[in-house]
Amino acid sequence: MAFILGNGITAVFTTTANDIPASQAFTFKVTGFSHKGGDRAQIDATTSTDTRRKMLPGLVSVEEFTLQIKYDDAATGGSASLDDLVQNCGAGALVITAAPSDDCGTNVALYSVTADVMAFNFSTELDGIVEGDITFMVRH
Repeated sequence: MAFILGNGITAVFTTTANDIPASQAFTFKVTGFSHKGGDRAQIDATTSTDTRRKMLPGLVSVEEFTLQIKYDDAATGGSASLDDLVQNCGAGALVITAAPSDDCGTNVALYSVTADVMAFNFSTELDGIVEGDITFMVRH
């Protein structure tokens, strides 16, 4: 199934009731995103009697999603709500969806993970629409 990237990509982050006073859904229109993580560091296990270096794979790094977004902050109580996500360790369900190229009206989940909000940055705010980026760390 092919997707039209940049057309209809949406992310919904739904908090759990434990982290924020009540469960809350944040909907972001995604203009671009990156997904990093999964790389492994090398651990040097060479001893003094070895004639070559011996390397072992280390632990897998943390996965992160950074989303470039447009966000109507008036719909969920303003940017102070996003502050709460960072300050209160806002964990929840992150679902990123996109429309397939053969059916622009139906979004399909690209990623569905449990994540924490790590940071957000807004570069512009115009008529209640916020542009910027938000970073999520994936829980495993």
